[in-house]
Amino acid sequence: MGIRSTSLETVAVGLLGPFEVVVGRDPKFVSSRAQRTLLAVVAMAAPASVNQEQLASAVWWASGPPGGPRAALHSLVARFRRALPGLIATEGDAYRLAVPAESVDAQRFRRLVQQSREAMSAGAAGALELVESALALWRGDPFTGFSTEWLDRTHGAGLTEEYLLLREWQADLRLAKGEVEGLIPELVTLSEQHRLRESLWLRLITVLVQLGRVAEALDRYEQLRLTLAQELGTEPGEELRRLHQDLLTGEVRTAARIGASIRAGVDVTITPRQLPADLAGFIGRRTELAELDRILSGAAAGRTEIAVIHGTAGVGKTSLAVHWSRCRSDRFPDGQVYLNLRGYGPDRSVDPAEALKVILESLGIRGESIPARSEAAAALLRSLVADRRMLFVFDNVKDPRQVRPLLPGTAGQVLITSRNQLVGLTVREQAQPVGVGPLEPDESTRLIATSLAATAVDPDRSGVERLAQVCAHLPLALAVASGQVARSGGGTVSDWLDHWHDSAAPLDLLVDADESADVRSVLSWSYLALDEDTQRCFRMIGLHPGPTFTTRSMAAAMGCPVSRARQRIVQLIDQTLIRPIDHHRYEVHDLIRALARELCADDPAEERGAVLRRIHLYSLHSTAAASQLAGLTYVWPTLEPVPPEVEREEFSTADEGLAWLEAEMDDLRAILRSAPPASDRIAHQLAHLVGAYLLQRHHLNDLIEVQQDALLRARRTGDEGAAARSLNQLGWAYAELPAAERAEAFYSEAAELFGRVGETAGEAAALSNLGTTRRGLGQAHEGLQLCKRATELALESGESELEAACRTNQSLCELDLGDGEGAAMTAARALSLATLNGRALPYALDAYGQALIQLGRAGEAENILRRALSLHQARRNRWASCVSLSHLGDALHERHRADEAVARWTEALHLFDVTNAHDRAELRRDDLIGRLEALRSPRPDFHRTERRNPTVSR
Repeated sequence: MGIRSTSLETVAVGLLGPFEVVVGRDPKFVSSRAQRTLLAVVAMAAPASVNQEQLASAVWWASGPPGGPRAALHSLVARFRRALPGLIATEGDAYRLAVPAESVDAQRFRRLVQQSREAMSAGAAGALELVESALALWRGDPFTGFSTEWLDRTHGAGLTEEYLLLREWQADLRLAKGEVEGLIPELVTLSEQHRLRESLWLRLITVLVQLGRVAEALDRYEQLRLTLAQELGTEPGEELRRLHQDLLTGEVRTAARIGASIRAGVDVTITPRQLPADLAGFIGRRTELAELDRILSGAAAGRTEIAVIHGTAGVGKTSLAVHWSRCRSDRFPDGQVYLNLRGYGPDRSVDPAEALKVILESLGIRGESIPARSEAAAALLRSLVADRRMLFVFDNVKDPRQVRPLLPGTAGQVLITSRNQLVGLTVREQAQPVGVGPLEPDESTRLIATSLAATAVDPDRSGVERLAQVCAHLPLALAVASGQVARSGGGTVSDWLDHWHDSAAPLDLLVDADESADVRSVLSWSYLALDEDTQRCFRMIGLHPGPTFTTRSMAAAMGCPVSRARQRIVQLIDQTLIRPIDHHRYEVHDLIRALARELCADDPAEERGAVLRRIHLYSLHSTAAASQLAGLTYVWPTLEPVPPEVEREEFSTADEGLAWLEAEMDDLRAILRSAPPASDRIAHQLAHLVGAYLLQRHHLNDLIEVQQDALLRARRTGDEGAAARSLNQLGWAYAELPAAERAEAFYSEAAELFGRVGETAGEAAALSNLGTTRRGLGQAHEGLQLCKRATELALESGESELEAACRTNQSLCELDLGDGEGAAMTAARALSLATLNGRALPYALDAYGQALIQLGRAGEAENILRRALSLHQARRNRWASCVSLSHLGDALHERHRADEAVARWTEALHLFDVTNAHDRAELRRDDLIGRLEALRSPRPDFHRTERRNPTVSR
């Protein structure tokens, strides 16, 4: 018989003892252990709901659900509803009990316990009636016959503790009234069942004394003493020892005196208020505060809520924890416990046993009553805080083992701070992480300005912004630096920074007499917590020239397998010394990098040199692999061989290679800037590959900077081949700007040097580039002769891709001279030489398409040009895409498809402008405008951006 919605008020759920559900007067049978657990969990949470993740975790605590947790839970709820419809309601992605919480005996029991506690504290006359009303609900151990580890941990232990408290209160109240006769059997049974609970033995011995059974009382005391000595290695507590001494000396106190003494030791509730002072002028952290509100909401049913604030040293974890706790202290009327576990620092860390003693003492437990064994002390803590609304703040935790014994066993809120991410707590205790990073720039500047507001120092904007950058936006560093500036006596922040401008060690600016506030010391504690191999890995960060590094680059630096480097990196992440950007790339803020550089400076110079060389070779060969897939260059320098301990990056597609180059470019340029003279050869080779990428991306200023430095290195070492490659790339940059005369000079010198050293392929490339430049100056005939000579040299070199490029440039000169047939034949030959993934193919297609248009074969040209455009777009070459779009528009116009032609030309004009392009032989902006106007289209009003830093390649 199902439960009708109109009769839900008559449902009774029994969890204190054997499981039972009664509807009206009819008991309902629920055979499935999982279904009983399901109802127990939602019943104990009532009136709140329980989300699916928590519910699945509770039902399948040990083994995990069969199949997926969501599907298994849906199936279980469906079966339960068929057996007992209407008892469990769905609420979003959660479930709740559909009947009043008072329908559950455990809920009524807990309400009566709270009322009893309040009546006991107030000395109310009805206290005994309340206590006995609660005890009347107790039919046996909670969840009898279907208890699980989860139910025991989250509810069972707490309910049992409350039951024992009620029995003790009952004994106290009867003892105070002189009703002692019926207490002995109950207290004997309870004491035997809970042999380590001294409070029960105290009451039993007291009642025996009141009945004149002193010898029996002494026997019971000795029985307890032996049990405690054997199992815990402790003696009975102070109150029991004092009572025992009274018995031995014949001074037996009255029942009233003993009862008062018992209540003074048990019923006086201590409410700890241990939070440190909030940070004055706390700034920022809105997102993190909101996340803590979400996690520590107090809404979880029967589960300890744990938030782990993790972040690097000096990032403000403790300040955040204290600020949130202070702002939300009203949520925790039963107290706030704060304990610094000193996981990182100069002092010895606090072990769990010591921490438990401190916490128990703060809750009013006398030292001699605290069990010696950590397990027993932890159990006592869980019993004491069961059903109390308290917050525990554990600061500066080293690892999960240090804090796990301190966690309350039933619903409670725990806030942890650590440099370690404490992954173990996330997995086992379902703790939720809250990552904390440096402050936002505007928050950093506000913090500095606020700190200096009452000083004689002028917080000038530029100085404050520079100081925030020096401090890497870390709150501790900002505070220390602000204090240093404040003590300078006057002037501006810029004056103070200028005074320290020559300092080679940023950490020297952040020194404080207090070691706990000295930035170098605070950061060093994280380093000292690492094992030796991971410490070496951390020092390698100081030798990485760029702002980021990859797993393979770290493996190269360490000269070890990638798997070993990955293990070390995971430890650095756990200690929040580095931060992952993606699955294989990592970054570190400037102050931690400064510490790494200081530490690695103590390593032998030969070892540092070997590390740098391995990093440079990793970068060179990884860049070569990416460049080859992306088809970025025709001329390849002979690369330095890579040693077996260096594993380069591997790429499957051109897109992967280009993505790696884009992400790595700042690091590669940092290597080129910082490479010592001993690495000049590697730097030359790397500069050539980096330059080819910068040209494709149209980063012309960066390209010029890279190649000017490479040219200086080449001339310093007398390497004419390297100098020629740099000159050729400088020609690329100035041809794009455009500055044709300078480009000509660079190309001419490059061709001469290539010829002198016998690099035929290089000479062909330089002459072809020179021919294209002459063509752009309107000297197509001379350009054609240079391109033909370049084609001959390319053929001689055996480089088919280079020959294809030279023939493509030759065909363009032929087009300018009106030789459409010759241009088509030359471009067709280029197409036959170009490879599918090579650099030359899309350019050869474009040239062939132009020739076909000139020959009146626009239909064929359209297909060819669409293919060229597709390849340019796939390679993210926006300038080349712009040129192909204009030519595709020409083909469409020839085919009398004016609307489509206008669309392509308009798109080309847009690309021309957003790439900050300059007029060149292959395309001029006014020509595009003229084509559009010729079709009487409204002139597009494109915004011409300033040409300060072109960012897109041709």
